[in-house]
Amino acid sequence: MKKSNPFQHQSFTTMIVVITVEETNEQTGRKQLLVSHGIDLSTGANVILPIAPPSSIGAAFDSQFGEFVLME
Repeated sequence: MKKSNPFQHQSFTTMIVVITVEETNEQTGRKQLLVSHGIDLSTGANVILPIAPPSSIGAAFDSQFGEFVLME
């Protein structure tokens, strides 16, 4: 019997959890949240993502999961 994935939405084929890190911006001295990488929940594979704020790559915070996600 195949286990259901609680993170997989029915209307999307792929859901990527975006892993973030908090770093201090050298120019401003302020802390900022940056993307480290992602994890494809359907395969468990690591996904290479650009180092940028999550919103700039289209990631949105999903309060149900408590993580930034990308859905395709």
